[in-house]
Amino acid sequence: MGLITLSPDIPWLSLVWLSLLAPSVLLIFIPNSQPQLMRIVGTGFAFVSLVLSLLVFLGYNPAVGGFQFVERLDWIPQLGISYLLGVDGISLAMLVLNGVVIFTGALMSWNIERRTKEYWVLLLLLTTGVYGVFVSLDMFLFFVFYELA
Repeated sequence: MGLITLSPDIPWLSLVWLSLLAPSVLLIFIPNSQPQLMRIVGTGFAFVSLVLSLLVFLGYNPAVGGFQFVERLDWIPQLGISYLLGVDGISLAMLVLNGVVIFTGALMSWNIERRTKEYWVLLLLLTTGVYGVFVSLDMFLFFVFYELA
């Protein structure tokens, strides 16, 4: 059993990557005259993604092994494409490492002055793609996230 028990009804892995995709879209609508707000939103949601990845890490049961937190939804069944996410021990470590790197990168990027909006939107989109690459179990979905990253 993991160190904590997470509800199986919550799509934890989807929340991890959506926690950065949603604010990247939100940042598009923040005026360029508000760079401080962009920094706060970007860094805040980088922290949220770190916390979510740590929750997944703490909820992972190493005694069971294999893929856990699996989320499956038929996407384009005619082509055999599905929305399939899951983590094993290696992708779990990469998930947490990505969370640490993005949060640290967000803190170190606090002083970006030029093209602040573009920087934060693209940073969050890049990290969304990297998270998706680590958790996708479907080749087409992997390709979509890989291209985003």
